[in-house]
Amino acid sequence: MAVSYGVVDLTENCTLVDKIVAPNFKDCVYYCGNNETAKVCFWSAENYCMSCGEKQIASFKRDRSGLPTAVKGDGVCPTGDLVTKLDTSTINPFTTSTIDTKTTTTTIKCPPDAGMFSRKAGWWCIEVKMSTNAIFIKSDAEALCKNNNYPVVSGLDSKQELTFVNKMAKQYLPTFTSIKSKAVWVNGERRPECYTAGRSECTGIKAFNFTDPYLSNYGGYIWQSKPIQQPDGSTENGKIQNCIVVLAAIFGEFTNSTVDDVSCSETSDVGFERKFVACGKPASYS
Repeated sequence: MAVSYGVVDLTENCTLVDKIVAPNFKDCVYYCGNNETAKVCFWSAENYCMSCGEKQIASFKRDRSGLPTAVKGDGVCPTGDLVTKLDTSTINPFTTSTIDTKTTTTTIKCPPDAGMFSRKAGWWCIEVKMSTNAIFIKSDAEALCKNNNYPVVSGLDSKQELTFVNKMAKQYLPTFTSIKSKAVWVNGERRPECYTAGRSECTGIKAFNFTDPYLSNYGGYIWQSKPIQQPDGSTENGKIQNCIVVLAAIFGEFTNSTVDDVSCSETSDVGFERKFVACGKPASYS
């Protein structure tokens, strides 16, 4: 059993272990060792033990700022930080603790087409929605999310979330006849005091306000750097670029899976079409 801090990338929902069984991380590790189906257990941001089977884990990356995690295997930590295939060939159950098999479990869920991500404030669901409208400005994106039971446009707390949004948007590309580049609306709107370029307190992510209630790390806001470093706060037909998009399918000098500032309400023909939105909400418990 290897114990470390890290980030767990999930393919399916994991199981929440009852507090009576695992009131702390030490008991969470014991639970993982004694439960045959548990391959990875971690202590969530909500202070619960989460138990995951092998098929529920895409990868685990060691990260000092991540969550306390126990990975079942040969007891030796990998030489690299990223484990894309977990070693579960050897089960090393702890023998110093017994686990009551009559446990009460709670499942954390997101909608079927959403990805689930662990944030410091709790589990967060992200689903990418596509608009069929010719014009799709930021207010339209917000309305589309709310009409699908998502209260906000999602932010990007980690690089994993950015990668997920990019991947989900790209699956729709075969439906388009236009070869224009495509973009995804995400959370963030320029602060009024940052409308004027050049202020030191308005560089990068500091220039924006965010309404995603679980957003804290901003690790997915990887700014486009070609042909110039973004965000640059320039204008589109006289409108300041006050909102943010993910560049999901880019042709030419831009880079895929980065973010850029754009006008929130420009309706004319621009360099890339804003056709998607990343919608977000807290995961549900049952």
